[in-house]
Amino acid sequence: QASDDGHVALAYLQPGTGFAYFDVGEDPATDRSAFQIVRGPDGRLYYGTLGPPTCAGGICSSPAGAIGRFDPATGRARQIALRSEVLGLLFTGDGALWFAGGTSHRLYRMRPREFSASALTAIPVPAPVPNATYTPRLLAQDGAGNVWFGDGAGGRVLRIASAGPYRSSSVAAFAQPRGPRGTPGASPFVNGIAVAGDGDVYVLDSANGTLDQVDPRNGRTTAQLVLPQQRALGAKGSVEPRFLAKDASGALLASFFGASIGNGLSRGGIDRYVPGAKGIAELALASAPAGALPDTLSIEGADLYYTDAGARAVGFVDVQTRDYRLIPTQPFLSLSTLRSPNGVVAMPDGTAWFTCAGDVKPFAPLCLGHTVYLDDWSLFPGPSFDVGIGGATSQVVGMMENPAQDSGPFTVRSDRPGICRAGDLREHDFVVTGVARGRCTIVVTDAHHVSKSLQVVVTAQ
Repeated sequence: QASDDGHVALAYLQPGTGFAYFDVGEDPATDRSAFQIVRGPDGRLYYGTLGPPTCAGGICSSPAGAIGRFDPATGRARQIALRSEVLGLLFTGDGALWFAGGTSHRLYRMRPREFSASALTAIPVPAPVPNATYTPRLLAQDGAGNVWFGDGAGGRVLRIASAGPYRSSSVAAFAQPRGPRGTPGASPFVNGIAVAGDGDVYVLDSANGTLDQVDPRNGRTTAQLVLPQQRALGAKGSVEPRFLAKDASGALLASFFGASIGNGLSRGGIDRYVPGAKGIAELALASAPAGALPDTLSIEGADLYYTDAGARAVGFVDVQTRDYRLIPTQPFLSLSTLRSPNGVVAMPDGTAWFTCAGDVKPFAPLCLGHTVYLDDWSLFPGPSFDVGIGGATSQVVGMMENPAQDSGPFTVRSDRPGICRAGDLREHDFVVTGVARGRCTIVVTDAHHVSKSLQVVVTAQ
């Protein structure tokens, strides 16, 4: 354990996995959950938290939160409590940290090379109309030094010069259009935002399943690209685009949830768009029994890490080779979301750090997770877990190893296929499905004939 200004971080390695966790927040007023995480120019990690949430229409918000700083080299953590949730985070070219306050209707800037409440400037974000609901969320910086951020519920993109002045009158707002033909045509909900290699600003409209292109000179929307998954649905439904990231070539990667079906969501994915191209291509991703739901994502070189909200897992894609894998952080049947990943940041050493979603009830210390790659490979969840009968409660299992190494191809077998079945074998993950009540053993063997086993209990659930 280590402390910084009285704040204690406890580190522990979860047995049988490739994850290490650090408890970084223990204030019930601000640390119910964590969201985005970024790597600062000083090599430290900066993350935002939310206090007890209120949820409506699938969107959760909180009147309190914190901005946190964590040093991976020392384990020292520190948080600054705010009367605001902390959503998107961005370091601008001058080293200042910016973040959005959601329902507090504020944008925050912290002076470069400082981390204190006195170094913060709160900038009130003007409302679209009096008494409107609006939520500043995610941020990006353009080539001219302007900070752009989306207003989710207000359906706008906004701009402020990173050099200031830092006041409400400096914020320029631009309304986004409704969805075009072939979409629900709803009022926009602005989510992910990024500046692509062509210098234009791109935003994701979660209400219409589109990627909108914005001219940074005047804020005008010059094109609305309909995601191929949305094009297949037409006006009958909508996929839910989530986050945007830019790779080294200047192309954009967009995560999305699937279309709403009853009370759930269909399988989501990640799309790749090269500015100027005629179409949008979908990346192949690892399987997940609950349906892949890629959410936050981060790119470092060719390494794309993402969090999968459906499988409670950290996913990986090599954007050059298209190798992919999915590593759950906890069993699918677990009622706890304490260690479910929420935000993620890819690191230069090939690993990833992620924020934990946390448990609303009962409250437990908030944690950061880290992928720990050893010379060997490991299985998670393991060495044992429960599954229900049928595909709806099956469990994805990941082979955890450094993306730079590959112990495959793997083979998987069940000693009692009448009790549990191992199938859908990909490069680094497979799915275990319960067939009948009882116990069985899953044996995984790598290319060097090294075997490891999992003990599975099939319940009636």
